[in-house]
Amino acid sequence: MHSEIGSESSTPYDDVARTLLNDCSSLILPVLNETFGEHYRGDEKILFAPNQMHASGGTLSIDVFVMKSQRYKLGEIFLKGLLFLLPFYIFSYEKHLKEYDEDKEKLTHLEEEYVRIMNELDELQRQGKISAYTRNTIVEMTHKVLEKLAKKYENVKKGVRSIMGGKVLEYEIKSIFREGKSEGLREGRHEGKQEGLREGRFENLLQNLKKLMQKMGISAEKAMDLLDVSEEEREELEKRI
Repeated sequence: MHSEIGSESSTPYDDVARTLLNDCSSLILPVLNETFGEHYRGDEKILFAPNQMHASGGTLSIDVFVMKSQRYKLGEIFLKGLLFLLPFYIFSYEKHLKEYDEDKEKLTHLEEEYVRIMNELDELQRQGKISAYTRNTIVEMTHKVLEKLAKKYENVKKGVRSIMGGKVLEYEIKSIFREGKSEGLREGRHEGKQEGLREGRFENLLQNLKKLMQKMGISAEKAMDLLDVSEEEREELEKRI
């Protein structure tokens, strides 16, 4: 499979890679370190060409992610911070999916791997090493790869889904995050002053918080976690909900 990021012949796997690159771009840096022998710290600014991402003279393709996800065991992925590879981890089991689908005991092994993934992601979020937004984007993209790769294996899909949050949620976090940010900026500019900028952003954050709660059926506290609301904004929002 040879498909460059941003190419016209897009696949679901390209879409997953592109989403992670756009929304959680810092996750690619450990992969670049591993693939091209770079030494990025993780806080560098990442620039993309219109249709490709270039690194060390080479074009980064979806092959890199699939190849890497198959090469590494789960512990090494977390040890080296290769979280970008997690949605593609299911490729490691591609040859065994039929077997797992027909054997509940063997399927348990795969489910245990995803229990570990969720526990590790939750711990990274608790430690502040990744945001709730990044965690949930990884989970959503994992669902997307699973739906495509295991489309013929209903038991496999059900088993992994049950571990990673049950029914696949709508991918609303991204749109709400961006909508609140852009609407707040527009309203603030309209007011023509810093206070207007802040208030415009806050009002839209409040509306988008309510929208997320309604669409995903979650509490205000969980919705604020997903949107990475600051402590200061959290206190004010709690007064208005």
